Amino acid sequence: MSRLFIFVFIAFCVNNIFTLDPKCTLPLETGICRAELHRFGYDTKLKECTQFVYGGCHHNENNFKSLEDCRAACK
Repeated sequence: MSRLFIFVFIAFCVNNIFTLDPKCTLPLETGICRAELHRFGYDTKLKECTQFVYGGCHHNENNFKSLEDCRAACK
């Protein structure tokens, strides 16, 4: 019984540590407009928040105004 409890506890902890907010798994979208706004988004390949140029329209939720906002949402 105690082994089962330990296994479930570890599985719960690992799941909570490694589960990203779904918006952080969305691709970085520059949008179709031509503005040059510096934004931040979570890059799933690099596993960190990175800066990209956003065109100003047609974006998804993986689009943050600051590095701090991105890191807070996608830690």
